[in-house]
Amino acid sequence: IGIYINLVEVPQELDFSDQELVEKHGFNSTEHYVTTSDGYVIRGIRIFKGTPKGPPVVFFQYPVASIDVFLINKDTRPPALKVADEGFDVWIISTRDNIKSRQHIKYSNDSSEYWDFSFAHVAQFDLPAWINSILQETRAPKLGFLGYGYGATALTHLVAAKPHYSELIGLFASIASAGDHFACNSWAMKLMISEPLINAMKLVGRRHMMEPATKTFYRALTAFPLLARFMTKDRFDPYINGDDPEAIPYYAYKFNGGINSEVMRYIGKQTFKPHSLNLMHDFGEETNKLIYNDTTPLVFSYHHLNTSIALIGGKHDKIVTSENIAIYSKFLPRSNIVFYKVDYETDHGGFLFS
Repeated sequence: IGIYINLVEVPQELDFSDQELVEKHGFNSTEHYVTTSDGYVIRGIRIFKGTPKGPPVVFFQYPVASIDVFLINKDTRPPALKVADEGFDVWIISTRDNIKSRQHIKYSNDSSEYWDFSFAHVAQFDLPAWINSILQETRAPKLGFLGYGYGATALTHLVAAKPHYSELIGLFASIASAGDHFACNSWAMKLMISEPLINAMKLVGRRHMMEPATKTFYRALTAFPLLARFMTKDRFDPYINGDDPEAIPYYAYKFNGGINSEVMRYIGKQTFKPHSLNLMHDFGEETNKLIYNDTTPLVFSYHHLNTSIALIGGKHDKIVTSENIAIYSKFLPRSNIVFYKVDYETDHGGFLFS
């Protein structure tokens, strides 16, 4: 079996960086870094051709994925490039747990201090750093925010704690996301967010998971296409829209960017013990005062999201169902929902790869 797997050829494109993927399509790209107020140095890229005509548009997927996910669609134009085609100033951002962003002004990324964070830190420190930096760089008064999965959820958490950020978002497109209200029907996702797995990893000193795949993994999925389909079908099924199933190994190889296991623990708690109203994260009295202007956490609310909202979902999505998004919509300011369509003929991964 090993010999058979090793006979699979590896395409050159597998080694393309995110910037090389952009340039392959005829666009320019630049690398950008922001430093959060708690010392993390985070990477993103900017995509453009000539002088952008439109305002900045942020693409943000969370958790797990690399920047590449918005650039690797083989069946049609990748989503970030479709928006760039229209003349918008496109930014794809990442977070402190992404493999290409693991820097801190004080801590090494193999130290326990570096990994002492959870989802709330991404929402309350990483996103503000990016929004502030992009608006300063572009001198635009507002930006568009395309959040995919928990990338959209992160923005709702930021605005709940710091409502003034809502005034900086011209349009919030929430794709395949239901805030904290979703029931995950994906076996793979359930495994990743399970307490036993996360505790076992912590026991052996592993603070992060879903690291970038190896070429052996790519070769194995290419050599055994039924295995590839089995492993990914509950997240992306190419047969729904007639996409190319032979692209699955490529997507699987390029997808992962790494994630802090404590973030997955948080998502697991929200999935297996859902609740509609809860307190926001307790950072401790000193940091609470900086973020919430109070020593104790605030009660979480979606009603501070005072911007135009588009809710988008797929009828075949097993991670975030149409019913999940319908529940989520009831907690949002109804008058701000300018677009609502949750029955697209696609699944969770289809918004990236179909």
